[in-house]
Amino acid sequence: MPSPNYAAGRMFPISMIIIHSTRGGQVEGVEMQATINWFLNPDSEASSHIVIGKDGRTIRFVNDEDQCWAAGELNAFSLQVELEQPDNETEFTRVQIDNLVTVVQEWMAKYSIPITSVLGHDQTSQGIAQGKTDVGKMFDWIWFRERISDD
Repeated sequence: MPSPNYAAGRMFPISMIIIHSTRGGQVEGVEMQATINWFLNPDSEASSHIVIGKDGRTIRFVNDEDQCWAAGELNAFSLQVELEQPDNETEFTRVQIDNLVTVVQEWMAKYSIPITSVLGHDQTSQGIAQGKTDVGKMFDWIWFRERISDD
């Protein structure tokens, strides 16, 4: 589903992966559709390269070669993925994380991105400055980093 919200091309090499969560406050299923609608709406001026639903459905919105609009100045050199998560208390599903592992490993291999450059939005300079809380406390970073380094 190509989003109209992106900048064509890149001025810098891809060197970072940023993981977000949707946090739209909708019930499961509706949250995913609301995110799709938001990223397809030109007035939102928001997008991500990929969104992964709680059911594992994975949708691409922006090509790797282009910049999505999700993390300000970091868009210029990062790839970004959104995980469906209606609120910060909702757990991520196994299939959702399995698909995230696949996407992140493919990007790490393709663009030679080190594991230390795979961050949550809340761990980036832009996210910290804006008080972002995604991906947040329900995301198991230790287990995830073991998965992306071992699989």
